[in-house]
Amino acid sequence: MILVPVPRRPPAPGTPASTKLASEARFVDPPTLPRRSQPGAKRGGPLLAAAAVVGGFAFELLAVRPVWNFFFRFGSEPALTLESAITDVATAVTGFNPEGEGLVKIELDGQIVQVLARLTPADRAIGTRVHAGDTLMVEDVDAVRNCCTVSLPAGAAGTIRGA
Repeated sequence: MILVPVPRRPPAPGTPASTKLASEARFVDPPTLPRRSQPGAKRGGPLLAAAAVVGGFAFELLAVRPVWNFFFRFGSEPALTLESAITDVATAVTGFNPEGEGLVKIELDGQIVQVLARLTPADRAIGTRVHAGDTLMVEDVDAVRNCCTVSLPAGAAGTIRGA
């Protein structure tokens, strides 16, 4: 039931005010609309499900994937960090001092990064001297302090000058 306003007619003379409001509206049944199917009836079955799956794949291939590929063209390879230089080769930029400290350069993603390096305690104990241009192996990295621990390459003990 729906309450529908009725067009206003002038009240009859001598009608009390309370009955005027009640006579201005009345209840009517809403119009019934034709139904497509009865509740609980099957609506498509396996053919409709297969069509939905094929349509989803087609939409992904024809609409989503080209847009996705377009935006991913602007992405870059992840940058290498100083921590990724462990076991890489470093070149001494300066000669190392008697405490075994000096500057080395490491190549990361085509960029040269210069960091403070310290010789491993084993290399310092044997009194190895490192000169500018010598090749060293990165053993450990401290990215917070921007420094690393280096050692002599395994077969290079005789090639380092001053050894």
